[in-house]
Amino acid sequence: MKSIQAFLSRPYLASFKLMAFIVVLLISLALRFLHMGESIDGPHSWRQCDTASYIQNFYQDGVDFFHPAVCWMGGYKTLILEFALPEAIVAWSFDFLGASNFTSRLVFILFFCVGVFYFYKICRLMVNERTSQLATIIYTFLPLSYYYSRAIHIDFFALSASFAMYYHYSKGIANQSPKALAIGSFFAILAFLVKAPYAMPFVLPLLYQIYKEKKWSFCLKNSWIFLVPVIVFVWWVRQAAFINSQAPDWSFIPGYRKFDNNAKWYFGSFEHRFILRSWMTLGGRFIDELGVGIVGIMLLLAGMMHSWRKKQAPLLWFWLGGLVIYFFTFFNLNVIHNYYQIPFVPVFALFMALGINRLSDHQGSFLKRRLTFIGLVVALLLSCIYYSETLFFTRDTEYETIAAHIEKRSQPGDLVLVSHDDHSVHCPWILQRAHRNGWSVSPDILTDEIIHQLIAENCKHLAIIDDKIPLGLKSIITDGYAMETIDLKDEKGKRLYWINLIK
Repeated sequence: MKSIQAFLSRPYLASFKLMAFIVVLLISLALRFLHMGESIDGPHSWRQCDTASYIQNFYQDGVDFFHPAVCWMGGYKTLILEFALPEAIVAWSFDFLGASNFTSRLVFILFFCVGVFYFYKICRLMVNERTSQLATIIYTFLPLSYYYSRAIHIDFFALSASFAMYYHYSKGIANQSPKALAIGSFFAILAFLVKAPYAMPFVLPLLYQIYKEKKWSFCLKNSWIFLVPVIVFVWWVRQAAFINSQAPDWSFIPGYRKFDNNAKWYFGSFEHRFILRSWMTLGGRFIDELGVGIVGIMLLLAGMMHSWRKKQAPLLWFWLGGLVIYFFTFFNLNVIHNYYQIPFVPVFALFMALGINRLSDHQGSFLKRRLTFIGLVVALLLSCIYYSETLFFTRDTEYETIAAHIEKRSQPGDLVLVSHDDHSVHCPWILQRAHRNGWSVSPDILTDEIIHQLIAENCKHLAIIDDKIPLGLKSIITDGYAMETIDLKDEKGKRLYWINLIK
């Protein structure tokens, strides 16, 4: 046994361990290429469709950060959901790599890889090399990472920028380097403009570091460097609200609103935090999509208990504390969108890595320790893959079929009114896949008045997806509009009623 331990402890094996680390990371990235198709899959294909609309508009009409376009705002199109730098970079890449969802996914994976690098660097600030490598591997395999890193989705750009912000701020504080702080503020600007909430959890660990290292004087002296991202962010929020307030007044459409005041959407009501159903939804996600079942939860708890008892990695606990504040602040968004749990992925990965080390290091012999370590890692990674492949990558084939019919029957510049019972007025599911702009109004609220108002806005086609034309639409039948009925072969008997609104 001692001979095995001596062999495995030889210096040249350090390079072998590094190579194994890199190989496993490459395998993790390679698995994403099994899901690089043109279909925008679920869950949350809604947000991906909006992102794809931004990209396509930037590619066709040029990048204009003050006028990004969604597909469900008719001919007006402009809606600012974030500072669309990730989408602009993807659109610019189309000139070299071709305009496709594959290219979009590839660029978003590159954003993710930047975050992987910085996450590893952050881990090294908190734990040893072995734990850092293991946590980095787990980070790339956990389901929310596995799925969203190759989705047409901005969140890992924002998280990667937040990682870089924290790392450079931390180094700047430790080394009393204004240059490092300036680099941190550059990344903070990117994070704040694209998705500020994802940078929020890093405030507590930074404050703890300043307190622990007694760097208050240095930070106060250079406080203007920290203030620059805040000033830029406040300016952008005001600018975005003003631009969104200029949207047309389509109040005749029930549920339509301008996106100039989103506080209720972001924060929800205080009472919302006490709704049992919300907690059941979140609990299921934390167990399956973050904890990956019993294996991951066991390792997570083992890592947390060991770290707490040994007072190991205090920065990690302050990071977790920042996440708790983030979670309750943006509770409404966390309930509605599972991708708002993405900031938890790196912390879960670190605690799981600590748990694996804790459980394996307390096995008797050297060989048992190594076999336990390998067994736990393999079990966790296989569990990650299983939950990812089971829960995610769902295709909305119904919407794809409807979109194909719409695209075939209309011209690129035509404005289309889509009426589907699953769609709200802000829904891009069908319009984006059809590469058309227009509006979305569900059949239960669609009226003759709405249709005629939108005809005045240059709407040329109406697509009703239902088992029958709503009874309230008398003009569709009596006013002589040309209509085609397409059987969708749907279980509920739904048809596509395609109506030309130009006589």
